[in-house]
Amino acid sequence: VNFGAVELNTTATRDFQINNNSSVEFDVTLEIVDGDNFALESPSEFTLSIGSQRTVTVSFTPDQIDQYTDELLVRVTSVCGTETFTIDLLGEVGEPLPDLVATDLNSTTFESDFFLGTTYSFEGILELDGDVEVTDDFDVEFLVNGVLQNTVRENRTIQPGQSYSYPFEFAFNQVGNNTLTFIVDSNDEIEEINETNNEISITINVVEGEMKVSPNPFTPNNDGFNDQTRFDFSQLANINNPEIKIFSFNGRLVRTFNPDDFTGETNSMGWYR
Repeated sequence: VNFGAVELNTTATRDFQINNNSSVEFDVTLEIVDGDNFALESPSEFTLSIGSQRTVTVSFTPDQIDQYTDELLVRVTSVCGTETFTIDLLGEVGEPLPDLVATDLNSTTFESDFFLGTTYSFEGILELDGDVEVTDDFDVEFLVNGVLQNTVRENRTIQPGQSYSYPFEFAFNQVGNNTLTFIVDSNDEIEEINETNNEISITINVVEGEMKVSPNPFTPNNDGFNDQTRFDFSQLANINNPEIKIFSFNGRLVRTFNPDDFTGETNSMGWYR
């Protein structure tokens, strides 16, 4: 198990699997010979039934500039006896590395519902952890349902502890759950301590909108009560050439409004008879 170069006084982990491909159950005992800088992060004793497997995690924490070696002893005991296997553990100290983190992704329009075809604003947040600045350029990307929608080329020098926000606007074109993803250093141009925290996703539930009429019914008889009504098209971003028909309580067509009668997303109309 080779950990490669690890930053001084930081901990790296590696996983490997032990499989039971034999025809008998066996017990496994794990032991690191020295144990000063390598350690087991999973149980040191367990039983493997026939055909099963177990993931073993080993950590490495260098405390001085050096090259490190150790051994992991794997003892397997079954009805057939005991057998010991040796796994070499290797590691060394590397240069300090930065850690770009995608810390947050949210909607800046604070809507409780997301309607089909309506454009909404989002914001992804990047933060630089660790003690090393980032001076090289890298890409920041937004994806919707796995499809790339926007790329920003980040060319600023970022200091440890600094954070930046990236705006993104999008109009969803399908109802149901949509996945919005924010990725920092999407092409792995920056060598980092941790490459697993560069991405964050949220799920957006998109619904079909509807026209709102308030009040409904209304009574345009000039008595000062519900003489006017409002037609709200704000949920219907994709509507073209709307036509509204007004009916009486007994179903008789009273009036038809055509597209030229409307301006904007919300319209207030009334007439007296």
